[in-house]
Amino acid sequence: MFLSLFEENREYAKLFSSDKKRINITGLTDSAKPHFLYGLFNKADKSIVVVVKSEVYGKKLCDQLSFFEIEAFLFKERDFNFYNIDAGSNEIFLSRINTLKAALTKKAVFVVTLDALSQPVIQKEKLEKTFIELKVGECISETQ
Repeated sequence: MFLSLFEENREYAKLFSSDKKRINITGLTDSAKPHFLYGLFNKADKSIVVVVKSEVYGKKLCDQLSFFEIEAFLFKERDFNFYNIDAGSNEIFLSRINTLKAALTKKAVFVVTLDALSQPVIQKEKLEKTFIELKVGECISETQ
């Protein structure tokens, strides 16, 4: 029902009839965004990147998209640690790496804040070279 309102709109139909790679959509309420992204994701042939105002809202949006069975990844802001400590969590680092890997291999919705978007990341070609696929019984050396 809700998605049919979008599909009846001529401006919404134009999104898929053109060769645009970037679309700026503003003015949706927080409750309408997951519904709109669901319709957009099902019609699009590529992943979608959504820029949000905060990481907290980004996490909420990812949770809402999981209700629609859409795989959504939150690209977290880099954690800066200015103190000399021995024990630190790698959770944010691993989350960022997993999100970047998913961006290479999956069609999904990627949710990112402006701060996370402005932080430097590894180049696509370099990232692709860092992943190796291991098979049972296969031997590898440390130099590979």
